[in-house]
Amino acid sequence: MKTISDNDAEILLVEDSPLDAKIMLLQLEKAGYAERTLWVKSGEEAIDYLLGMGNYAMRNRQMNPKVIFLDLFLPEMSGFEVLQLLKMYDWTKSIPIIMLTNSAEETDMMDSFAKGVVSYIVKPLSQEGLARALAELERLWQPDHHLPV
Repeated sequence: MKTISDNDAEILLVEDSPLDAKIMLLQLEKAGYAERTLWVKSGEEAIDYLLGMGNYAMRNRQMNPKVIFLDLFLPEMSGFEVLQLLKMYDWTKSIPIIMLTNSAEETDMMDSFAKGVVSYIVKPLSQEGLARALAELERLWQPDHHLPV
């Protein structure tokens, strides 16, 4: 898989499990999105990337990804904590977020939607789940789709 520059990422995958990330990246590659995807392994790294801090201090913050696939259960900083921080900044609050999680609990799903995610997908990703994630991605990238502000 080709390495992308920090400013080229259109898809940000926030996933601490190398196996889950590999599965998702392979599916994104099959769909033609791999070269536009950046994988980060923690909530902290995602925040650093999006806010242009730490290893990403030189990144142009105005070049945000078009969508974030966010694992709910990350070590240290949970997906909910990442989501809460992203909603605080004008330049990140309208990025569509698709929650990826092992939890099929209705409360987690409802909390995710209440906090602003656009889709909620339970892992392990089935072919149907991946197809739904990719369809959501296509829908979000339609020219007539307007994101909330």
